[in-house]
Amino acid sequence: MKVGRLDASRRTEEEFNSKFAADHAAIFAGLMDALNKTLSELDNVTEAPTASIANFARFDMAVERALSWPKGGFNAAFSDPHRDR
Repeated sequence: MKVGRLDASRRTEEEFNSKFAADHAAIFAGLMDALNKTLSELDNVTEAPTASIANFARFDMAVERALSWPKGGFNAAFSDPHRDR
């Protein structure tokens, strides 16, 4: 594992909490928008997932489509358990 240098512009917990309080509604709205798009796309996933956790893989295929992520990214990451080691 590679760990980068700590950023000198780090925030205190108080600063972080203040910023999060100001932004949490927009963050939540973005998550709900992504979930809405994913659920709308779910019925369009007709491929049979090859992962052992097929329902999760199918959901992820819908996420890839809904958010315009590269096709097959989940399967590639899931099929290589040593990828980040």
